[in-house]
Amino acid sequence: MLDSIIQRRAITHREDAEIWAVFVASLFGRTRKVRAHVSEAMAQKFRQQVDNSDSIRDLQLSLLKQGELHYADDIRRAVTAIYTTMESSPSYFFVSALPNRVRMIAADLMTRDWHTIDAAEGCNFLLSDCPVITYEVRNGKPCPGTGFGNQATIVLLPVSPKHLFAASPHRVMWPTVFPPIAMASVNRLIVNFAHRNVYANGESEEVQKLVDAEINTIDFGKNAFVPPAR
Repeated sequence: MLDSIIQRRAITHREDAEIWAVFVASLFGRTRKVRAHVSEAMAQKFRQQVDNSDSIRDLQLSLLKQGELHYADDIRRAVTAIYTTMESSPSYFFVSALPNRVRMIAADLMTRDWHTIDAAEGCNFLLSDCPVITYEVRNGKPCPGTGFGNQATIVLLPVSPKHLFAASPHRVMWPTVFPPIAMASVNRLIVNFAHRNVYANGESEEVQKLVDAEINTIDFGKNAFVPPAR
């Protein structure tokens, strides 16, 4: 599949496309950054539900609409038990929610057009420990950290130092080779999304300065992937 993406060969079988979509979704969903940020956000959400009677009633009503009748005290005890488990194991929600998260992202990727862009001569794409990037263009400027479910969102993934995979809305035009100025913009986004580590194809003082100044400035839950965006 990777060879097909790099060589721009048509993916004729839907099953193969679905495999690639799940692979890309997993690269995002399984990262340490997503685990840390999502677990913290969900722990706070559950704490609020335990403390807020309105939240418990809303959850009770939601279950009732699905044909399930539960006492409010039973719901509060269940939510408290989940919160206690999440506190004792920060990875609990991350692991339990991972399959559903990956399925949703993969399904969103399948609705987009796929492209492969080569790096400019003498340039390389950076890689990071949070390699999947999202953004949408607003007023001619990229706005990073938009949800996968947003139909305007563009998804980028460096698949090698010389090749970038892009999944974008229909009718978005892409060059086959990025010029150096576009390379610089993409590499900055890659560094912004990175959590702790950025990987370059060689020693570079310029890359080192970029990493020192801008690594992890895209903060999930604060300035990116802010609810209700998915």
